[in-house]
Amino acid sequence: MKRNKKTLYTIILILVVIIISLSIAFAALSTTLIVNFASVNQNAYTWNVQFDTGTTNVAPTKNSTNQSSNFTCDNATVSASSVTVSNVKLSKPGDYCIWAFKVDNYGTMPAKLTNISSSKAGTGSCTTSGATITCGCVTFKLAKNTAGSTLVTTSNTSLAAGSSTTPTQLQLYLRADYTPTTVAQVNACAAQTNTNLTYTLTWGTN
Repeated sequence: MKRNKKTLYTIILILVVIIISLSIAFAALSTTLIVNFASVNQNAYTWNVQFDTGTTNVAPTKNSTNQSSNFTCDNATVSASSVTVSNVKLSKPGDYCIWAFKVDNYGTMPAKLTNISSSKAGTGSCTTSGATITCGCVTFKLAKNTAGSTLVTTSNTSLAAGSSTTPTQLQLYLRADYTPTTVAQVNACAAQTNTNLTYTLTWGTN
């Protein structure tokens, strides 16, 4: 009987040693990883693209000589969101009007022209294509130079980031020309009135 008890103690002791050994083995396979953010900052970016309102009544550049008798180029009225010209009358070769205005980026993010479209919602017959509107013998162009040869497109029009006090600026020009140059072309031009011509410029991030 004593021998059996000794054997039992030996078995219990062995089991205890084994369990302890297993516990230590599993503890050795446990790993704790910690990721800390010492500082997190959120930059306060701003978005503010608009027409420059330093001059809200823009007088056009126009041909000073050889004007037609009913030649008219009204001033452009500029607000932060629109440029409006009320009345234009061009009737003979050499007649033209040019309005200069700027787009400002007061935001802290770069801006890019993502779409430009032109349309006519009122009377008259016109064709529209991007930065060009043609109504009979008068052509309107939204351009980056006074000659109207460098049209505004999504690939060449962008603004770097500015600030709330110092905007980056983009100079644009709206040009209207009486386009016929020959007698035959002039004689083919019928009198017409066109209303509600619109350019829409959509800006987005780069």
